[in-house]
Amino acid sequence: MQPIRLAFTDTDRFIHPALLTILKSHFDVVVDEQDPQFVIFSIYPGFDFLRYPNAIRIFQSEESTLPDFNLCDFAFGYAHIDFDRYMRLPNYFFFPNYHQLRAANRSVDTGVARDRFCNYIYSNQNPHPMRGRLFHALNGYKPVHSHGNHLNNAEALDTPTATEGWNEAKLRVQGRYKFTIVAENSPVSGYTTEKMTDALSAHTIPVYWGNPDVALDFNPERFVNVHAFSSLDEVVAEVRRLDEDDEAYARMLAQPIFTPDNLARAPTEEGIVAFMRRVFGHAEPVRNRVFWGAWYEERIRGLLADRQHLAKAQQDLNSLHEIHGAAEADRSRLAQIEHDQRGRISELSACVSKLESRLASGPPGLLNRLRAFIRHRLAGFRRR
Repeated sequence: MQPIRLAFTDTDRFIHPALLTILKSHFDVVVDEQDPQFVIFSIYPGFDFLRYPNAIRIFQSEESTLPDFNLCDFAFGYAHIDFDRYMRLPNYFFFPNYHQLRAANRSVDTGVARDRFCNYIYSNQNPHPMRGRLFHALNGYKPVHSHGNHLNNAEALDTPTATEGWNEAKLRVQGRYKFTIVAENSPVSGYTTEKMTDALSAHTIPVYWGNPDVALDFNPERFVNVHAFSSLDEVVAEVRRLDEDDEAYARMLAQPIFTPDNLARAPTEEGIVAFMRRVFGHAEPVRNRVFWGAWYEERIRGLLADRQHLAKAQQDLNSLHEIHGAAEADRSRLAQIEHDQRGRISELSACVSKLESRLASGPPGLLNRLRAFIRHRLAGFRRR
């Protein structure tokens, strides 16, 4: 039997290898970017998957974007969608600490003293406004330490964001705090990310905002769910209650991470394998590729071509601005050179006048010859 030819395009550099590892452990898969049968694509950075019109396309995104089944045949995503060509697969599945939490169903005390109140670690400088509002609300009760670029008021992590080892560095810092602000990029049903599992793995209590249905994935007794309160004042009051009551805090911290219902609907490697076995069982794309389906994809291609033309035009315009700027700089330099030469001519003329005055009392023939010599040299200087 021939290997399954698979390509990845526009994918996250962390998720792509993890998914490929799972597939290779269960299927005879080879990566073939020239003539793939199947293409797994995401949203980074564009639409390279369109280069494979005859391949079966599988969309996968860990961000708050929904699959477009006009362009893909199958999809993984965060949303709760009941569709036989879709599997829910939040991005936290690809982080090792999720599987550790699932195996133990408890967070593990690392032994590090939690001697700080609450942390906030985000680099996005233009987040959803609720992030900042949640930070300031809790900061009004006790100082919240921000270790990221956004609202920074504390020491930075010892590993740069989104580099190898960053997640571990983040957990080391979070482990010193009683509470962690967990605020997603979007308040969308189903969209819960590794931010939640990181906070739980650090053995802190998450103060969570984002997915209003987060209790479908995690035990609501193990975190403070902002969506369960009618105002931020009520959220702060709940956090204060836990902060001031050691027994109440310890009870929440000891709760299971997942309820039985959470575990029943949780993603598994077995579920991914079963889904992909159905996908690999198809020899042809199942998306609509005729008439309106074909028109839809061609429209996308046309919009992308327009965008590329606009980008090229902007690049050309920027080049013209640079050329114009260089020409203006050259003209300024030429004007300065001309000004300097005029100054030198004026100085030389003044010297000639002084010399003529001093020689006026000399023999007339000598003065005339000197005048002719100087004027000849001066005319030559002006012509240069």
